[in-house]
Amino acid sequence: MQFNQFDSIPPNLSKSYTQMVILDTETTGLNPKTDRITELAAIKFDKSGIKSVMDEYISLPNDICYPQNIQEMTGITHEILEKEGLPEEEVAWMFAMMLKGPGRVLLVTHNAQFDLCFIQEMLHRHNYVFPNGWGVIDTLTVFRDRKPHPHRLSDAISYYDLDGVKNSHRAIDDVVALCAVFDAMCQEQNDLDEYINLIGVYVKYELIGCEIPGLHYWGQEINGNPDGKLPNKVKKYTQDAYKKNRF
Repeated sequence: MQFNQFDSIPPNLSKSYTQMVILDTETTGLNPKTDRITELAAIKFDKSGIKSVMDEYISLPNDICYPQNIQEMTGITHEILEKEGLPEEEVAWMFAMMLKGPGRVLLVTHNAQFDLCFIQEMLHRHNYVFPNGWGVIDTLTVFRDRKPHPHRLSDAISYYDLDGVKNSHRAIDDVVALCAVFDAMCQEQNDLDEYINLIGVYVKYELIGCEIPGLHYWGQEINGNPDGKLPNKVKKYTQDAYKKNRF
């Protein structure tokens, strides 16, 4: 794995967090309650640089549906999971150990609500929880504030003109790509600390999964927030507000 885009926690974030984990998942579908993670990848940093890397396939229970179109999109097939996948319990333990200190842990991912809902369900199934004092930066929320639609990870790679970086629907490739995107975001504007634990919700779509305790949800327009970044000019998002069409 070539990795040279990023080397440590940015100074304005290292004041509050001693560990940073950049992560991505691939899954069997979109519902955290009924679908499962098929691949979990993460790179952990401390103030001196890369501390550890994980990239694991996860075997599936027999009762979990794994659509053929998703297998074709990701290249992660039933056969790969049967041959190379670890039991979910083992991967949950590995990730829980990665989240352990010392100090507070900052998680970085693109579309954090999706990834973290799936990870939260996996951890809960095996009696693990996110550590106290954890934080989140959702690069999708940041990217929506800075640039009009579209906002996929591949769009961020193009927007920041990151040569040699690819978005492949493989979790480890996407983690490496996100490291480069995150670094570009840091260089572009030194304000990522203002997005900690802030999740922008595109107001025309319902939130994926449940609201995660400790995170703050705000309605967000698809073409950014020209009058100021979240949450200065927008309404707080709640499931009830969405259902009543208040956005």
